[in-house]
Amino acid sequence: MRVSRPITLVVHARHLMLLEALAAAFDGDPTMAVVAATTDADLLPDIMEERMPSVCLCDTDTSDPDCASTIGAVTRRAPATAVVVLVDEPSPAFVRELADAGVRGFIRKDANLRNLRTTIDRVCATRAIIGVDALRARPQRVGPPPRAAATAANLEQLTGREHEVLDHILAGEDTRHIAVALQISRSTARTHVQNVRRKLGARTKLQVVALACGTAVHPSVASGSPAWSMQ
Repeated sequence: MRVSRPITLVVHARHLMLLEALAAAFDGDPTMAVVAATTDADLLPDIMEERMPSVCLCDTDTSDPDCASTIGAVTRRAPATAVVVLVDEPSPAFVRELADAGVRGFIRKDANLRNLRTTIDRVCATRAIIGVDALRARPQRVGPPPRAAATAANLEQLTGREHEVLDHILAGEDTRHIAVALQISRSTARTHVQNVRRKLGARTKLQVVALACGTAVHPSVASGSPAWSMQ
């Protein structure tokens, strides 16, 4: 029986406690192997060239003017490595700059480990940019526009409650979390989500996000293939 190779990972965090926590999160996982960890961003390019990992998980600081150049050096030295960055509240310009530098995955620092692992798995499986924050902050057309574009008239059809549900969908929350946040049953939340999709002309939540943000969705995304992770 063929045994798949584990995903190799280089971890960078600016603070030692976060670095140790991230490395420990994958300790004992037979499908993951942390091959290097550092708090020194200047060492990253050399480490990447030496280790050539599947993924580089990199902590970022939006106030750091050298962040994009550091990422660019990493992607140039290890072009086959998928770089995933941890972000707080990135501006559209910051996301665009990092995406242009070669970042393939964006995940919020307040996301849970399950979402972090999902993001890592997806960047290893596709060349798309992963992360709903990237989708919202860096609108780009990657395919023909959907047949049903979300216009002001479409949005005006939504009730007040449906606008609340839309806000939660844009935040990447699933039906269970929407139900808890709005203090309604899951079946009621599911009905509201279905109404939002119908009124915006979307078949999936990802299409809802794309339409509401004025972004086109690639056909593979519309058909249900994972191209962005919903944090």
